[in-house]
Amino acid sequence: MALWVISPFVVLTVSSVVSKGWSALTRVALGVLIVALTLGSLAAYGAVALGPPRAQQAFVFIVVPPVSWLLTAIIVPTAALISHRRETRRGGA
Repeated sequence: MALWVISPFVVLTVSSVVSKGWSALTRVALGVLIVALTLGSLAAYGAVALGPPRAQQAFVFIVVPPVSWLLTAIIVPTAALISHRRETRRGGA
């Protein structure tokens, strides 16, 4: 279970390490995503851990990692595509 919960952060850490050659816009998007997912995850997990006992608390721990992966899979390539289009326009103009 711990590997499941930490897996999005491993992906983001590896992405951060390999992002040195990426465009500035893509790196900024990755950095913002890292902070947002960290704070969002802490809020979700903290609400479960520190809140009153409720039924189906494991749901949060099961859903947060795939949502994190999905956001990463959407935001980083979108930023890279936008950055590529901007660079292409500058080069062609």
